[in-house]
Amino acid sequence: MELEFSYSMLCEFSNPIKEHHFALKCLPLDTNRQHIIELQLNIEPHLKYNTQSDSFGNQIMYGSIPYLHDRFYVVLSGRAETGLDVCEYHQADDYMLDLYRTPSRYTKPGAELKRFFQKAYVSGLSNYEMSLHFMDTLYEYFSYETGATTIKTTAEEALRKWRGVCQDYAHILTAALRMAKIPSRYVVGMMLGEGASHAWVDVHCKGYWYGLDLTHNKLVDENYIKISHGRDYGDCIVSRGVFHNFTQQTQQIKVIVKNSNQ
Repeated sequence: MELEFSYSMLCEFSNPIKEHHFALKCLPLDTNRQHIIELQLNIEPHLKYNTQSDSFGNQIMYGSIPYLHDRFYVVLSGRAETGLDVCEYHQADDYMLDLYRTPSRYTKPGAELKRFFQKAYVSGLSNYEMSLHFMDTLYEYFSYETGATTIKTTAEEALRKWRGVCQDYAHILTAALRMAKIPSRYVVGMMLGEGASHAWVDVHCKGYWYGLDLTHNKLVDENYIKISHGRDYGDCIVSRGVFHNFTQQTQQIKVIVKNSNQ
């Protein structure tokens, strides 16, 4: 499938700022699941920027704006060929797999996660079967509700409420998988018809990474475009920045993904 996508982020400041240093993590990569055919980027105010890869293989754009400005606008658009494969070949070193088996800031288990794991874990299942079992079980009881959590909510905190959004779904499933010693990574991307950025989980089974979307209780397919992955949300934050002058900041993000053939 060929998908057209647009990712826009508008940051507005109540007072003009300067010496604005930023790092953006919103560039989708070529993988076994997707090929980026076309990519355009516009940043206002206009400036020169550089790119580099982080330790997880994600692309980071970084730069600085020395002069006064009261808005920062980024528009990324392009086309991607998706559905090339159902999985990604494993190209990481073994130490990376160990990292993805280890609890992180947002996925550290507490009493609620441990209770869930004891009830849901089934011995004798393969890693792939166990991953699907956790996804099915969590989907049955967890409810999607905006406003119930924040971007700082951990998997343990969200599971206590049994409510949350895609970030919480992904953190909880990641936490459960790591408790079973199954390597898993948090993923940020875009989805056809979603209207916002989305989060899901990559699980490592038999030498491959498979995408699991607990929010929709399905395997990741040609309707998804991956942007970044890491241990949890903290490794995939789209925008980071520091600047001079005290100000209040608002941020608006808009995502459009559509089928190029429709």
